[in-house]
Amino acid sequence: MMTIVDVIKEKKTVIADRWLEEIYATYQDEAARFLRSKKDQFANPMGHAIRTGTHGICEQVFGDMDVEILCAHLQEIVKMRAIQDMAPSQALSFVFLLRKAMADVLDTKDKNENEVAAIMEYDHRVDQVALFAFDIFTKCRQQIYDMRINELKRSMASVVKLVNESGSRREMPGFDAG
Repeated sequence: MMTIVDVIKEKKTVIADRWLEEIYATYQDEAARFLRSKKDQFANPMGHAIRTGTHGICEQVFGDMDVEILCAHLQEIVKMRAIQDMAPSQALSFVFLLRKAMADVLDTKDKNENEVAAIMEYDHRVDQVALFAFDIFTKCRQQIYDMRINELKRSMASVVKLVNESGSRREMPGFDAG
């Protein structure tokens, strides 16, 4: 007889596909349709990143839980959601949809104590993924803010330079400001 851990490992691809559909459902209809339809990573880099990221994350959650590999897959999804105009809670809610995907795929009724403990272990792993996602999201948003500040500084430096140049032209003999 298969244990719940065996069932989860056997169905991890099905769970990943279900999770992917749950994530697509968080986007508006037209965007979700596009993300689903275009499989080419160059024609649809966002859809490709979400697809490969969810499958990679599931490999780790339902496998060895190598944090470095997990975070590499997670970063691809999180950095895209960090640049979108979403609240952090909305941007990171996709992580918790993995629980829903697990529940949809697995029959969790009438489980014995060991099976419940195994499922709770995977729930704990989803919590860890959420914490890693929060760290990654925070770093991504900080990079975005830093880029915006640097762009503002460059713009202001250009404006100051133009003002200084125009001011020195007025003082030059023979310059008619007009």
